[in-house]
Amino acid sequence: MAFSIRLYNVSDDPRKLNKTLGEYLPVENVRPTDIVDLMNPSFILDYKESYTTKNYLYAAAPFDRYYFITDMKIDIGKKIIISCSADVLYTYRDDIKRINANVVR
Repeated sequence: MAFSIRLYNVSDDPRKLNKTLGEYLPVENVRPTDIVDLMNPSFILDYKESYTTKNYLYAAAPFDRYYFITDMKIDIGKKIIISCSADVLYTYRDDIKRINANVVR
């Protein structure tokens, strides 16, 4: 199963709902490692030095989610293994904005 991702540099606070994404680097032929954990997946990419400076990504279908990059390992065969953690705030921002809530103290 290969798909595409977009790599970003995000400097916003992780608790911010609407992140400032800016320009991205597209990456094709991304493969997940072994069994996929949708909340904390790992991906295998072909090595490019420009990828090593990124800290955020969007994984296209079938994931269709935004992730913080938590770890990056350079592997043999010019591969990079990226470990991620889901950014549930930005991924579900449209649903969160539609919520009407009353806070009582």
